[in-house]
Order: sequence, then C-alpha cells, then structure tokens
Amino acid sequence: MNTLKLKSKLLLMALVPMLMITVALLLLVNFQMRAAGTAEVERIRESMMDAKREALLHHVEIAITAVKPYVTNLNPSAEQLEAAKSVLRSMRFGPDGYMFIFDQRGNTLVHGMSPQLEGRNLNDLTDPEGFFLSEN
Repeated sequence: MNTLKLKSKLLLMALVPMLMITVALLLLVNFQMRAAGTAEVERIRESMMDAKREALLHHVEIAITAVKPYVTNLNPSAEQLEAAKSVLRSMRFGPDGYMFIFDQRGNTLVHGMSPQLEGRNLNDLTDPEGFFLSEN
C-alpha cells in the first residue's frame, strides 16, 4: 500500500479546495459575463427600436405636412384626395421605405410600392413567417 507522506497530504489538502474555488469562480464569472452580454444586447436592441419608432413618427409628420395643402377641410373633394394620394405614393424613405395607408376596415387607400393593391382589403395578409402585416 502506497501511503502519502505528510507533506504530500498537506499539499493535496490545500490544492484540492483551491482548484475547486478556482473552477467555481471561473464558472461564476462566465455566467455573469453571459448575463451582462445578453443585457447589453437587449439594451442596444431597445435603443435601436426606439430610434426606428422616432424615425417613423417623423416620416408620418412629414407625410401629414405634405398633404395638408390638398386636404383643407373635413370633406375634401375627390380631386383633393387624389392629389394627396399622389403625393403620398411618391414619398420614399431610404431604399425600401414608402407610404401606405389603410382605412379602419383594412382596405388599402394608398400603397407607394404597389399601387395595384389599392382598393384591396389586406387584413388577412401575412409575412413568410405567418405574422399578420396589419392588425385586425
């Protein structure tokens, strides 16, 4: 039977707990770094979404300002409405940004990229992942 000398036993008794503490600390630091990274990604995502919401609000404000001269009262004429729609159809925001307007029933009144969709009800239209493009 191989017996360890007293010096070896003491060294072993000191090293084993130190190794266990080191491994535990490494695991804890790794967990905290992952949690901090996830929180940072979420913070950046939320910041980007806030910026996109603000940009969208500005685009809507620009559109309202652009059509105000054509819609001067609560009952605009057909010519005034068509002129306002024409302005909205021509508006572009970046490479793929455009105006579209639905009425309360989901009928497309203006669609800047696909005018052939105007007059159609798009309540049931979904994206490739199955999400509805408009709220019913």
